Amino acid sequence: MVEKLKADADAIELGLLNIACQQLLLKFEPELSLAISAAMRAFSLGIDLYIGQFRDWELFLGNAASAATTHNEQVALASVADELADEFDVRASAVDIEVPEKIREISGYARGAIDQKGLGFSLIRTLENLTASIFRENAEAIIHSRDRHDHALLDLLAVTVDKVGTVSDVFGKFAEGAWIKAAIRHAREMIETLSEK
Repeated sequence: MVEKLKADADAIELGLLNIACQQLLLKFEPELSLAISAAMRAFSLGIDLYIGQFRDWELFLGNAASAATTHNEQVALASVADELADEFDVRASAVDIEVPEKIREISGYARGAIDQKGLGFSLIRTLENLTASIFRENAEAIIHSRDRHDHALLDLLAVTVDKVGTVSDVFGKFAEGAWIKAAIRHAREMIETLSEK
């Protein structure tokens, strides 16, 4: 992979190699030490961020997602997005007011164009980024607060995990989105542990 980066390989080739590495990591992670696993995940995330800036890669992913998601899956994704927006409205003190508005906007576009290439993928990306952001915020809050945790933030994570968890199989179809199933499992464990405190 490093040689491909140095040789200026095209974004699609790098992306496909990175997906292969992610799949290998998923397969052999139980046998790896925590440090090696974390280093490999960090490297893979760095590659994801790097190739994410190339339009060719985004088009490739969009086309792949459109080909791989069914009509019913796209409808389910839009429904989950709408439900999350409603939940975020109720939790207005913990969520920027623009978040549910943007979610509804993207969901509306996707709902109005079910079966069209790209829009279903934009919904997948939105839910994926949202879950990652809330998970990261909770992790940072836990690291910085040590003994205390923010109940509103934990509640936000719980509702997000609950809703996105209902469509996690859709994310599992894409190697790049496979992390979401593991993240949901870890988030549920974290919620259970912190709820007991």
